[in-house]
Amino acid sequence: MSSSVECRRISATEWKLFRELRLEMITNERDAFTVDVEAWQGYDDEFWKDFTERSATSEIEIGLLGFVDGKAAGFGNAKIFDEGVVRLGMLYVRPEFRRMGLADQLLKARLIWAKSR
Repeated sequence: MSSSVECRRISATEWKLFRELRLEMITNERDAFTVDVEAWQGYDDEFWKDFTERSATSEIEIGLLGFVDGKAAGFGNAKIFDEGVVRLGMLYVRPEFRRMGLADQLLKARLIWAKSR
């Protein structure tokens, strides 16, 4: 039986889930990301709420959540910096959900969003 894989734009109320995934990503995949883990771990709830709110509602950036069989499995984001310049930022899929096509869906969704701008 195949798994149900989907992604969608994050909602502002999902800041705790985003925080969980983001901290998991930078903690477990330290070799892949050049960020200050301790700084990210120290951000307060307001930081996470603001970050998620922007990702949920902004016209120039987007945050996407990915799910496998209804379970939170990953996320990705993108941001427009200048006209015609979009940065495909964070992309993370939890190890137990890799090789199921979620990363492809998160990439495609970000590209579709960027092209629509």
